[in-house]
Amino acid sequence: NKYEVSFVNGDVELQKQSLVYGTMPKYDGSTPTKAATAKYTYKFHGWNPDVVSVTGAAVYTAVFDSIVNKFSVVFLSSEGDILDEQTVAYGDAAKAPEVPLGKNQKFVRWSKDFDNVTSNLIVLAIVQDIPQSSSSTPASSSSDYSSSSTPASSSSDYSSSSEIPSSSSLGSSSSK
Repeated sequence: NKYEVSFVNGDVELQKQSLVYGTMPKYDGSTPTKAATAKYTYKFHGWNPDVVSVTGAAVYTAVFDSIVNKFSVVFLSSEGDILDEQTVAYGDAAKAPEVPLGKNQKFVRWSKDFDNVTSNLIVLAIVQDIPQSSSSTPASSSSDYSSSSTPASSSSDYSSSSEIPSSSSLGSSSSK
């Protein structure tokens, strides 16, 4: 007697044979594949059920191991130096490194969110110079930070602005 034996990948029939009782089926096609998703990459594992000698009609379905994708998260200082590089699994959080600060600087925020990583990221530390009171420093200057319509002063609050001036532009003036 002959029996139909098929190898399938999802809804796609890869190979169909008519084999004699007691014959060991053999898949002769290319290794089955499964498209990656944002979260997983898939690697062919084998067939379900396990391939055995023909005792009747059989359908063998491709089985895949799922591997969680991992991404690189690079943390940079405000000057662009690498502070840390981490490999993070899809959906996991990266851990913020310590930010080195110059004299009279404060950390403001990170340039991107990294608590649900779904792609490679480069994250920049945003720092701000802390205004210093000095008899030789005027209370305000004519600098225009373009993200604010009011003149900059030592008491400016940049938190409501969509852009935070870089530490190199704070306190500088093209008219000096």
